[in-house]
Amino acid sequence: MNDHYKRILAKVYISNLGKIRIKREPGEGAIIKRLIDEGYLKSSNGSVYLTPLGRSMIKVAFTGGVFDVIHPGHIHTLKTAKSKGDVLVVSVARQANVLRFKNKIPIHDEKLRLELVQSVKFVDLAILGDEKDIMKTVELIKPDIIVLGYDQSHREEDLVSEGQKRGLKFEVKRLTTPHPHIKTRNIIADPKRLDIF
Repeated sequence: MNDHYKRILAKVYISNLGKIRIKREPGEGAIIKRLIDEGYLKSSNGSVYLTPLGRSMIKVAFTGGVFDVIHPGHIHTLKTAKSKGDVLVVSVARQANVLRFKNKIPIHDEKLRLELVQSVKFVDLAILGDEKDIMKTVELIKPDIIVLGYDQSHREEDLVSEGQKRGLKFEVKRLTTPHPHIKTRNIIADPKRLDIF
């Protein structure tokens, strides 16, 4: 399958997941019709959806985090995560979860953090995570690969095990970073220090 067809399948995946309407580019209507005829897409009530065959043709990468103060470490993670799939979906942590897991209140509220993450060019779709069970977000996305930042607390084997219990199959990849000294807490502690970058 050529890259243009995969891009259309990815757009349909994003529009279905985000429940948003994505503008069709000129000429895409004929390709969408062909993808429907070949069984990659289906049409219902004026909307287009991925079939299981269509979903199998794209690789969905997934990552998440707080993203309170976006810095070069975050950009590295998002760029690398995007390189692992045709689509990158990012879960932005809810206020309550940041307080529960990190014992702090973020500087920016979840809607602003969501907007900031969505504005990063490597991100195809940013969503707010589940407030009680982070794996519910994974169930919604059904990623092929979960990309963890180098310092995230999740254990790869625990994620895979919990995914299997829920009927999900995905790979987990933990990233390294070229910027281990750049952390949100360091920026917040001393925002005047330009040498942290």
